[in-house]
Amino acid sequence: MFALVLAVALSFAVTPQIASAQSDRGMDRGQGHNQDLTRNPNYQRGRTQGQSDGAANRAQRYRGQFNNDYDRQAYQAGYDQGFQDGRTQYNNRPNRRPSGQYGRNDQYGQGGQYGNNQAVQIGAQDGMNDGRTDRATGHSNRPTQGDNYKNALRGYNQSMGGENAYKALYRQGYVPAYQRGYTGR
Repeated sequence: MFALVLAVALSFAVTPQIASAQSDRGMDRGQGHNQDLTRNPNYQRGRTQGQSDGAANRAQRYRGQFNNDYDRQAYQAGYDQGFQDGRTQYNNRPNRRPSGQYGRNDQYGQGGQYGNNQAVQIGAQDGMNDGRTDRATGHSNRPTQGDNYKNALRGYNQSMGGENAYKALYRQGYVPAYQRGYTGR
């Protein structure tokens, strides 16, 4: 009789741990709801590859094969973030004259459509990244709904003048870049 009571007691103690482990494995494999993409190992792999490509001034290129949409989305979100970080590293290297999509000699830079304006350049970087992330995670096309667009103050300091003027320039760069990021152009 004691053995039966002990067996029943152990089964109640072990069952929640088994269910929890199974639930964790399901989340790791993208089978749960409200998943945090940054916890997926593919996010970190994508971030590393994206940062490498951005820092080397290479074109953006997703690579990899994935078992499910969750893994693919995690990789793409990580890659986009890493690419943006790498591009920032590349553009901030000393004794280098930047050029290209976010450098000085394009529509957002020196002699370009908006002149040499940090607010527009930062807005364009954020817009491109947010557009790509929304596309990768299945969000609708919503350039004016995100926190970056609403706040529009990343990179701002008081020596630049009024906040409203900075926000307007930031958003000028953000919206077209978001559209390019979202459509993949």
